[in-house]
Amino acid sequence: MTRWCESCYRLVIAPFWQLPIENSGFHQIRLHQKFTQHAIGNQPHHLLLSDLSGSTVPVSQLVPHPINFGECTMKITNVHVLPSDDCSKVLAYASITIDACFVVKDLRIIQTDTGELFVAMPSRSASIHCHACHHRIPVSANFCSYCGTPLPPEAIPDTPRLFHDVAHPINAECRETIEQAVITAVMQNARSAHRS
Repeated sequence: MTRWCESCYRLVIAPFWQLPIENSGFHQIRLHQKFTQHAIGNQPHHLLLSDLSGSTVPVSQLVPHPINFGECTMKITNVHVLPSDDCSKVLAYASITIDACFVVKDLRIIQTDTGELFVAMPSRSASIHCHACHHRIPVSANFCSYCGTPLPPEAIPDTPRLFHDVAHPINAECRETIEQAVITAVMQNARSAHRS
C-alpha cells in the first residue's frame, strides 16, 4: 500500500509514512531489503523502500499512538442489516461502520446446525495463475476460463483454501465486539419485522 508524500511528491510505502522519524528509532527496524532515509534539508522526512518483501518491523514503531492489545478499543458506530432472500444458512448480510469513519460490507450472518448465529467476515475466492495466459482463475477450476488450457495437478496447492478473508479481526476481543454488535442488530431487526 502506498501514498504520495505531500511535501516532496514521491511515492511512499504506506505503513512507514506513519512512522515517527527519530534517529533512535532506526536501530529497532529490521529490514531484509535496503532502505534509505529521505530528508528534506537536514531533517529526516520518511523512509523509502525499494522492496518491502521480507521486511519485519515492530508494530510499536509503525503506529504513532499507543495501542492496548489486551482489549478492543474500536467502537461499532453503525450496523446495517439486509435479510437474505434465499433459504440458505445465510440469514442476513450486514455492513458495519467502525469509529464513524471506516465501513466493512458483506459480513454474513450464518445459522449453524446447532442454531447458533455466527458472523462470517467478507471473503473472496482463492485464485491461482494460469501457466499459459497468466490470468487469475479460481483454485477449484480444472480449465482456464480465459484460454481454455487444462490446469496441471501440480498447479493446485496440496491444501487449497477456497476463500480468503478480505477483512478480519486481529484478536478475539475485536471479533466478540463485532459479533455482539451485528447479532444484536439482527435480533432487533427480526423483532421489528415480527411486530409489523
